Amino acid sequence: TLCVFLMQNDYRTGNWEGKLPNLGFVKTSTAFKFGNYPMDSYCKDFPEAPTPSPPSSDTFYDFPASTTDYLLHGMCVMGATHAMASGDDPNLFYTPMADFNDGVKLWDDANYITNNVLGDASCEGGIYLRPNLISRIAKNTAISVEAASSGTEPVTLCVFLMQNDYRTGNWEGKLPNLGFVKTSTAFKFGNYPMDSYCKDFPEAPTPSPPSSDTFYDFPASTTDYLLHGMCVMGATHAMASGDDPNLFYTPMADFNDGVKLWDDANYITNNVLGDASCEGGIYLRPNLISRIAKNTAISVEAASSGTEPVTLCVFLM
Repeated sequence: TLCVFLMQNDYRTGNWEGKLPNLGFVKTSTAFKFGNYPMDSYCKDFPEAPTPSPPSSDTFYDFPASTTDYLLHGMCVMGATHAMASGDDPNLFYTPMADFNDGVKLWDDANYITNNVLGDASCEGGIYLRPNLISRIAKNTAISVEAASSGTEPVTLCVFLMQNDYRTGNWEGKLPNLGFVKTSTAFKFGNYPMDSYCKDFPEAPTPSPPSSDTFYDFPASTTDYLLHGMCVMGATHAMASGDDPNLFYTPMADFNDGVKLWDDANYITNNVLGDASCEGGIYLRPNLISRIAKNTAISVEAASSGTEPVTLCVFLM
């Protein structure tokens, strides 16, 4: 039997604490101490028993490409016997770590550990897919996850993004529209809150959204740049488009304080209050803060909730 001892919650581990369990070493927390410092042990018997092949993956998910210069994130899977992730940035890889909980190191290249991990929204007890990089992940990186269901419950995939941070890949606007459920401050690392976005697989059949019954075409912009935002109240869904091929919009529910206004700039809202601010409405976030071509025509459509008028708001600086 070979045992390895590593200091608990320390950064000088060679990142073995994430790798050894996947190599057949069994962890025992606080196996002994030196002074007041606890040491965890990782032990493995030799010769090794034949290792059965892991079950074939039956759950797969491809995330939208990251559209920010950096991406600070984590991912975790519940209801699976194994899980793995990959990205097409050649410098990025992930290490699966069982039993996600307090005291887990979040990234190989940074010494931050988790606290306040509690419940399904935090993926407590799940398989954490630890990135080797805290944020130096190339723009437009595509990331994929696969897992093998335990067969006793749905597979739940959670993504963790730092609250009110610009290194999100703009996923915080896209994931809710892809069926991920957001929980604010699911846990923290240091004093930094992480929001979680979780989704169950297989997915329940998604009903088609109601047909739009409200349409509006704006007059073409006649300035060299257009800095704007748009928001809709009294609708179950809303979308916008423009004839500038570089312009698109992301619908974001519950417009309020702390919302990022444009994909390509790190400005967030404050003092959103009342109908004139479209509080609680669907914000149609432009990907561009202002580099929108002169003479661009923009259109909005929405489906009424049926309980109140549809109200369309435009924000100009």
